[in-house]
Amino acid sequence: MSPIRFRLILLATLACAVGCASAGGPGGANRVIARSSFPNVVPRIATLRAEPAEIPLVVGQIFMFDSLRIRAYDASGRSLGLLPVYNRHMEPGAAQLDPRGGVRATQPGESMLLVTPPLWEGYGAGRVAPSAQVRIRVSGP
Repeated sequence: MSPIRFRLILLATLACAVGCASAGGPGGANRVIARSSFPNVVPRIATLRAEPAEIPLVVGQIFMFDSLRIRAYDASGRSLGLLPVYNRHMEPGAAQLDPRGGVRATQPGESMLLVTPPLWEGYGAGRVAPSAQVRIRVSGP
């Protein structure tokens, strides 16, 4: 390999490494956090952001959780990636948790879905768990 080619490859590799690090690691904000890294990542979560933040439904419709993306951020606002699993809580109202892994619209009105990091009780060191709220707006049939 010629010295010039070697320098070009090295420069490209360094540029990629710097770009990946500034975007929150390989894959940046779209990187899914591996479950094996939860012990290291979950305690660093300061905030969560849900996408979408609002879900419009019609009575009887189900929104499946595989369409909900939960992004985790550290205290400096740097993306840690997407949570592949998360805790879900919802008070019954216009919508309710569906046992098939989603939210079912039951009557017109609004409900709030609250999501928190997985295993927070074990890794959160007594801190209040960060959370994201998802507004569920249900219209009539």
